[in-house]
Amino acid sequence: MSCVTHFTRRKIEAEMILRIYQEMCAAMDHTAALEILTRTIENAATEEGQRFAAQAGEKTSLAHFRTVLADWDEALKTEMLEESDDILRFNVVRCDYIEAYKSLGLPPELVALLSCRRDAPFAKGYSERIEFTRRGTLAEGHDCCDFCYRWIKNEE
Repeated sequence: MSCVTHFTRRKIEAEMILRIYQEMCAAMDHTAALEILTRTIENAATEEGQRFAAQAGEKTSLAHFRTVLADWDEALKTEMLEESDDILRFNVVRCDYIEAYKSLGLPPELVALLSCRRDAPFAKGYSERIEFTRRGTLAEGHDCCDFCYRWIKNEE
């Protein structure tokens, strides 16, 4: 088990990703470079969700999924709005990830990619039964990130 926190790991990754992005942009079209990074980061987030699901074994659930917030909470200020077996709804009103990425000099498109754009693929990687919605994020200039995860029950 690593002694590096999730937040510290993300800052280290961001420094390296910024350098790679800068080199990619010098060698190719900016849009193509961003598309490659987007695919890479979203695929990594999906795989991270799958690894997290493996911890639950055959018992994936929204209750287990919610435990991931303990890793994220060190860098987030959240307001829980609704929590049940079928729904997890909360707002993030402060995000240290965004502030850290900005302080490292990441351009806005990377700030959103390294933080916000991971959430949907992480949820899908965890389970196809999670429906994730969000109308806006702090990185996009909204006053909060409004997370809503719904657990879709099997129809049997």
